[in-house]
Amino acid sequence: HLNPITRSIHEVMRARGTSCLMIVPLLARGKVIGTIGMPSNSQNVFTQDNVRLAQTIAGQVAGVIENARLHQSVKKARDVAEHELEIGRQIQAGFFPEGLPRISGWFFKAHFQSARQVAGDFFDAFSIGNNRVCFVLADVCDKGVGAALFMVLFRSLLRAYLQQAFKPAGFSLTDELVVDPGEALLSAVCRTNNYVAINHARANMFATVFAAVLEKDSNSMWYINCGHDAPVLIRQSGIRERLRPTNAAIGMFADLNLSSDCLTMNTGDSLIAFTDGVTDARSADGSAFGEEQLLEVLEEKQTLEGRIEALKKAIDYHIVDAEQYDDITFIGFERRGSN
Repeated sequence: HLNPITRSIHEVMRARGTSCLMIVPLLARGKVIGTIGMPSNSQNVFTQDNVRLAQTIAGQVAGVIENARLHQSVKKARDVAEHELEIGRQIQAGFFPEGLPRISGWFFKAHFQSARQVAGDFFDAFSIGNNRVCFVLADVCDKGVGAALFMVLFRSLLRAYLQQAFKPAGFSLTDELVVDPGEALLSAVCRTNNYVAINHARANMFATVFAAVLEKDSNSMWYINCGHDAPVLIRQSGIRERLRPTNAAIGMFADLNLSSDCLTMNTGDSLIAFTDGVTDARSADGSAFGEEQLLEVLEEKQTLEGRIEALKKAIDYHIVDAEQYDDITFIGFERRGSN
């Protein structure tokens, strides 16, 4: 009384003239993923050598099948991950300004180049009423999706709190209020810091931030530097200064004691702020772009447009075919005569 499977095997054997059949399991990671049959037309019993050979063949076949399955599984997972990352990149791109605001007496230029599909760097630029422009440049610690998610959080909080600081509840966006830009910067950055530090303490995420406020036809630039690379100020006369950080990076500890400052920029003066992806840009041999080369490039040109373009070309030439090490972001302001 043979079961249907055994009866079917016997029928195949008789049809092919096979008198003896050895069934060998295909094992992958301890599990049977199939079997192979080793037929013989001889009446002799299979020898131990036959058995070892069959097991060797079965092991090789099982390995090929398992590798093919794993490849297909990995490819599918990679395709899904790349699709999700592309969606994330498109969403994140929407958080960058489509264009830079315009205001009489100033010219602005920016450059952003992500190292991955999603970035931890960001810059923001937006108008407050008709007379002011806010700029934010920040670098969230770490890389990848986690940094990108916190980039969106920091950016959204800073913009919302800055707009709120300059336009308190009860006033329309067209109202021009006498608000101290330095105090507004402090308020927005302090509230952002406290929100992240209190509500996301377990994430241990922080960001370095440089934020500035400029006014129409004004020589004053109010700014705050929280642990960020020191922006470069180039006077029309060629004198170079650095805006060193006076505050810690934000997001780790609540109730930081922060301070802002005000800088006078005369016609022809330029300021370039950048993230550490600029100086850390790596060549094929692993050497960094460095601050010395950065300063040399910025001093070669006389206009902001020239400096920004020269810096982009110098970094591209330094990296050449090497994989980009980190996000590269920089923004520039130039004081111009009243329009």
